Amino acid sequence: MNGELSGIDSAAFENTNLKSITIPDSIKYFSGISENEVNGAMFFNCKLLKEIIISENSSLTRIGYAFAQHAPVKKFFIPKNCMISPGSFSLMDNLSVTIDPRNPYMKMYDTCIYSFNFDSLYWLPVYYPNQFSFHSYCDTIETQAFRGYKTNNDLVIPKGISTIKVGAFFECNCRSIIFQNETTETPNYYLFLGSHAVIKMPEKLRVVRSMFFQRFDGSYIEFLSDLQMIESESFINCTYLEMIKFNKLKNNMIIDSNSFYNCESLKLLPFPFDSSDIITFNSTCLNRCKSFKGIKFYIIVPRKIMNFNVDKKLIEIDVKTSNSNGIIIDCGKFHVKDPFDDKCHIPIYSCNRFHSTLGFYYFYVFIAIAIE
Repeated sequence: MNGELSGIDSAAFENTNLKSITIPDSIKYFSGISENEVNGAMFFNCKLLKEIIISENSSLTRIGYAFAQHAPVKKFFIPKNCMISPGSFSLMDNLSVTIDPRNPYMKMYDTCIYSFNFDSLYWLPVYYPNQFSFHSYCDTIETQAFRGYKTNNDLVIPKGISTIKVGAFFECNCRSIIFQNETTETPNYYLFLGSHAVIKMPEKLRVVRSMFFQRFDGSYIEFLSDLQMIESESFINCTYLEMIKFNKLKNNMIIDSNSFYNCESLKLLPFPFDSSDIITFNSTCLNRCKSFKGIKFYIIVPRKIMNFNVDKKLIEIDVKTSNSNGIIIDCGKFHVKDPFDDKCHIPIYSCNRFHSTLGFYYFYVFIAIAIE
């Protein structure tokens, strides 16, 4: 390449058979693409490109978003005055990175890229070899930091994480993402686009904002908190989502319009049996949920109840609900003779079905037993 060049623009080598390239020291930037573009990056789809050679004397100062997506580059060197954009190394599955120790902007920690003071995580390898844990100073996850991350381990988001940028878990396919941070409201943009992980939300969460789970590809989400509001279109187009489980509902909760729009695989919404008296469903919240079967209330029986004599005593539970006009319906009683059998996880009682305002002619209320 010409030693007088100062930059390489988008699509400069797109779809070429380039195998190796040496970057002149005069180059100051690699252009990227916008997050909404599918192709057009500088080395987009260069399927033979395994080597990008950058010297320690490079003038490179900026690397754009997804500059070499779908290129099998194995190693990349970030020179001393260079910053990367969030998502710079998206869709580079085989990559390992090193950073010039003189770089005042970025640092490596445990093969991952952080900001210089370790407060922001920018990137980790797609096939990270160990159980991932954040640097203790980290409080921010940048855009697409976990894009394409593949592991059979759980990903734990610790209490110290206070900011999570848009699309942070784009196509993240770990076993589960467990939030232990202390956020009370989600952001109003997607985080889990294309992710298949089981999601367990934080214990202090109160509000799920619009678009937050948009196009999440997993089948299960669990809320551990006393949730109070699910805004409109929070779960829009989660076509593989089958169940959302709620663990605490001591306060009134509102589920807004089109919250689960086009969640075509959604079957059940399980709530705790001792939930608040008021759970408000907007009449359009289940639009285009063609697989929806009903609402399930579940009871958790503590194991210490095993101390009593089950041959002489039974657990008796009264079941009541109300129809769309607020009229109380007595569903009768049911008895739990042996709550210690793990088979008690299956539904053991079905309430009378009744007309609803949710866009379905009937839906069921189920009662299930679980062992704590």
